[in-house]
Amino acid sequence: MSKIIKKTVLVTVLVLVTVLLLGVFGVTLFAPKFAGDVCDSIGLKGSAVKCYERVYLNSGEYGDLITLVDSAIFAGDRKTVAVYGEKAIDRKAEFSKYCSEFDSKNEELSDYSTHEYYVKVVMDSYYTLGNKEKSASIVINNVNSDTGYSKNSALYFAVKKSETDKDFGGFVVAEYKKMANKTFSNYVQFRNDMKALGYTL
Repeated sequence: MSKIIKKTVLVTVLVLVTVLLLGVFGVTLFAPKFAGDVCDSIGLKGSAVKCYERVYLNSGEYGDLITLVDSAIFAGDRKTVAVYGEKAIDRKAEFSKYCSEFDSKNEELSDYSTHEYYVKVVMDSYYTLGNKEKSASIVINNVNSDTGYSKNSALYFAVKKSETDKDFGGFVVAEYKKMANKTFSNYVQFRNDMKALGYTL
């Protein structure tokens, strides 16, 4: 009799686990945004990133792309930040609009430009992944003409890295030399600071 009870309990548990797994798979497959929100709220950051990636790949919407990038930033997923962050920045008109709207709604953060934040994060992600050339390309090709070389800019951050990493600094200089418009805000100070570090511009 006890063997029959044990077998029944085991079968019941297996059926419940199967139903649960199928439910999770179904929600993730057919409602990835909901699944991502749930995963994010319970601390499963990596799973949330995967769900948000599915949402973006299905929709192609810019808002979904930014959600994916933000979730990857909070999860510490450097590869996803680099790849999808670059895609977000490369959609210039949408990126500019998003940054402008975010900054206007968050005036208390006026010292920190949203544009500079994303460029810095993507630059740093490529740098951490070991792709210094790409990192330098990201920062130089996305210098904001207004922010330019200010203390909170990604370019300023790149110069600070160039103090201790000569290879990276060399890539920054090489990308700068290719720039069509080198007259962004405080460009003279940028040139002077790089020269002071021993770089030839």
